[in-house]
Amino acid sequence: MDAMLARGELERVAPSRDHADLLLSQARRHLTSAAIIAEADPAGGYQLLYDAARKALAAVLENQGVRATSRCVMR
Repeated sequence: MDAMLARGELERVAPSRDHADLLLSQARRHLTSAAIIAEADPAGGYQLLYDAARKALAAVLENQGVRATSRCVMR
C-alpha cells in the first residue's frame, strides 16, 4: 500500500464508514440484480458482478481512509 501511495495510485482521504456502508449497499444490490439477469443477459450480469466487487473493495479502502486514483492499474 505504501508503494501505491508513493506512485499516486492511491490517495489518503478522510475515512468514512457512512460512505463505505453506502458502497457495500450498492454492491449488494448489484449482486442481487446480477443473479436475476445472468441467464437472459450474461454480459450485463458480469458487468454488475464486476461493479459489485469494485464497490466492495472500494468500501474497504474508504473505511481505512484510502481511495484509488485514475493512476491505479491492475497488474
